[in-house]
Amino acid sequence: GAEDVSCSYYQIEWIVRRCIIVCFCGGVALTVSNLALLLSLVGSIGSPSLVVIPSLMHLRMQWTGRIQWAVWTVCADLCVLSFSVVVAVAGAYFAISDLIKTVEEPKV
Repeated sequence: GAEDVSCSYYQIEWIVRRCIIVCFCGGVALTVSNLALLLSLVGSIGSPSLVVIPSLMHLRMQWTGRIQWAVWTVCADLCVLSFSVVVAVAGAYFAISDLIKTVEEPKV
């Protein structure tokens, strides 16, 4: 017999979301003249956030009492968090300024 091939609402929603994401990424890739600079912007924001997440989780576990806290570990986590934020902001600033420079340069 014939099999039931009906799609649920969630399957259709998943397909539509993926199509929107692919079209958005394709549009960005077509409009940005130097894709390496855009990737450096994403990396400058994304890489420090990978360091932030464990420190935030460690602070949260100390705050809720799941693990024992000590002043030096809180200070270490706060130092890591502040350094990561500084790195992310500086990296984003330089990446955005490089992107703006390439947009403003006249094409020869």
